Amino acid sequence: MPTSTASPRLLHIITGLGTGGAEASLVRVIRGAEDPSRHAVVSLTTRGTRADELEAMGVNVRALGLARGHASWKALRDLRAIARDVRADVIQGWMYHASFAASLLSMTSREHWPVLWNVRHALDAWESEPRKLRWLIQLMARFSSHPQAVIYNSSRAARQHEARGYAATRTVVIPNGVDTERFTPNAASRSATRHALGVPANAVVIGMAARVDPLKDHDTFLRVAAQLAARTSNIHFLLVGTGTEAGTATQPCPLDAAMAARISEVPALGRRVVRCGERRDMPAVYNACDIVMLTSRSEGSPNAVAEAMSCGVPCVVTNVGDAAQLVGRSGEVAPVGDVIALADAALRLVNHEARRAECGHLATARIRAQYAAPIECAAYARLWASASAGAASVPLHRAAPVERAPRVLVVTTISTTLDAFLLPFADHFRARGWHVDALAAGATTHAGLGMHYDRLFDASWQRRVGGVLHAWRTWRALWGAPRQVRAIVADGAYDLVHVHTPIAAWITRFALRDRAPTTKVIYTAHGFHAYPGASRLRNALFRAVERTAAAWTDYLVVINADDLAIATKDQLAPPGRIVHHPGIGVDTRHYHAASAVDRRTTRHGLGFGESQPLIAVVAEFNRNKRQADVLEALALLASRVTVMPTVLFLGDGPRRATVEALAVARGVADHVRFLGHRRDVAAVVASMDALLLPSKREGLPRCLLEAMAMHVPVITSDARGSRDLVAQGRGLSYRTGHVNALADALADLLRQPLEARARADRAAEWIEREAALRHITALHDQLYDAALRGTGLDVDRSVAAEPSADVHGRAA
Repeated sequence: MPTSTASPRLLHIITGLGTGGAEASLVRVIRGAEDPSRHAVVSLTTRGTRADELEAMGVNVRALGLARGHASWKALRDLRAIARDVRADVIQGWMYHASFAASLLSMTSREHWPVLWNVRHALDAWESEPRKLRWLIQLMARFSSHPQAVIYNSSRAARQHEARGYAATRTVVIPNGVDTERFTPNAASRSATRHALGVPANAVVIGMAARVDPLKDHDTFLRVAAQLAARTSNIHFLLVGTGTEAGTATQPCPLDAAMAARISEVPALGRRVVRCGERRDMPAVYNACDIVMLTSRSEGSPNAVAEAMSCGVPCVVTNVGDAAQLVGRSGEVAPVGDVIALADAALRLVNHEARRAECGHLATARIRAQYAAPIECAAYARLWASASAGAASVPLHRAAPVERAPRVLVVTTISTTLDAFLLPFADHFRARGWHVDALAAGATTHAGLGMHYDRLFDASWQRRVGGVLHAWRTWRALWGAPRQVRAIVADGAYDLVHVHTPIAAWITRFALRDRAPTTKVIYTAHGFHAYPGASRLRNALFRAVERTAAAWTDYLVVINADDLAIATKDQLAPPGRIVHHPGIGVDTRHYHAASAVDRRTTRHGLGFGESQPLIAVVAEFNRNKRQADVLEALALLASRVTVMPTVLFLGDGPRRATVEALAVARGVADHVRFLGHRRDVAAVVASMDALLLPSKREGLPRCLLEAMAMHVPVITSDARGSRDLVAQGRGLSYRTGHVNALADALADLLRQPLEARARADRAAEWIEREAALRHITALHDQLYDAALRGTGLDVDRSVAAEPSADVHGRAA
């Protein structure tokens, strides 16, 4: 065991030293180690293609020459002799066979070396795995408490193995790193490689880098290629990896039959597929591509995707392993084996060069920020030091736990809250290697959530807890909900429980009132039920409820100035643990000013020209949203302006028919359109002259934030939260419910378009600086890191101190 401050001596045992992802990671982390010469490597099979590279770094490399998948007692004796010869402090196995060999070596030797397993495999296609491998995976589950850590390169793989019995207390997730100095955008290399491969300079090239293996599913890639070749003439394809080369009559290759079948369907495909075989110049290959596709049926954290992204190439991937988490918003994700979905995803990038370029820039930035090799190497170095230090001072059967990934449970009342607002945060923290689960009503059946969270749980509560017909069901659900929450949290050993929305927040905090000190509860209040303008009785009741729950709350996040004032006055969390976040973040990559062409196209599709003033109202039709005020104001506006605007109502709800009837009764039906539920809300709003929100109450309205990010002028009632957003000249405000003041605000907007545009530009600058998703994500980083340490944060009262916007009708 080490007795100095020098880094520990590592013996790495690996199945082989070929060109696969595990071998690449092994070389990468040793190269990034403080002293590579303190590492030794044993290949159970041959020296492969990596041994010389390792030896050039001063690494002691040995090969036992076993046939793949075979073992012997002699090999175990050889491993023991090597471990003693290199004076190993820690033994790390890479992949199943080598990891199991590392544990056998430790358990049968007097030294009892601390062991780390490194699992590089996901179980997305369990039934397709070889029977012997499935048997070994299940056998190792019984021994998974022996290693000090089981390292996975993907969160999804970790959860899959835990589900099959692997010890969750040993889980450590370290995503694959990328050498960003080697894998980097290179225009010169792109041109040279395309010329060498015979690919036209102006072609759109889709590549796939993978060895030929059933789990890589090259057949699906070729089917997608055939579809694309039949639909457009400018797409070419590159296949790179062992077994992708073209065969001959005497020596056919695995892909020959599949290629022949696809070419018989689409003859043009034969001239557009370049089969490269195995290559060592992968940065050049990636740079030659416009898109990289992964059609695998099972993956951990795919190196090829990360490397391509680092080179600035957007990726289209199947939803396997951590592929979707890896690409984030820089690429496209499709279901496994879905040829149509993969082809459509590729076409979305093929047909929009600007979007391809934007996604490429996002991909490079994402890899450099979260998946660069130094991040991976630092994680391994901490793990090695922890394992070595723990073994030096603690008996093996009571080995000190190594650093593990933090575990977070996100709780909301219904699953649509997760989908609509919280996915970027789940993606962000999982990309940091954290384990993120979610609990909500309907979570397990909500399409698409599974790719963003490690595990999903269905809550027993309901959104609305009243009604005579549902009283008994409601009572049973609420009675059992705290017990359910306690069981889930106890089983998951969560470090943080982050609750959102009132019902889920109260039940969860109540359930965890006697929790262990190591579990911290964070509550994000998306608008307290007590708010200015509500009745005194209502506010007194709800403030009393929040004060009761304050004793069970470690950190409180508020999203508007009024809630910050209430939280501070009522002491709804400990001092220094009430923080203000301006919303849940606007993704400014998606919400941005519309181009002149897009604005004109959207308006034309709606039946309007450039000169017609258009105002959007985006909200559910209910009493709180007060759409009727808009109609009353339009009736007054007719006498104040020469050109009447058209108001477009987007949304649906129980009061829609009532509002439609009121438009006729007030004589403004010709000046309104009811568009109902739309999937293109962002495009419609971006083409408007203004967005109007007449609500009685809000938390921090998302529609206003998004319109402001798109440089669209906004008019809002002075409801809580809304007035925060339009402060300092970022928009127009009027006194809630005063239709005469609303008519004045609309008239100001129409008469002074330049001033409206200036307000919109100030609003967009503020969004970029204070409310953009990347900024809110950084605030969550600070919050979560403080919660893990149990420390306070500075309370931000900057928004509360801002002067309000000019409010029409304030003196009325």
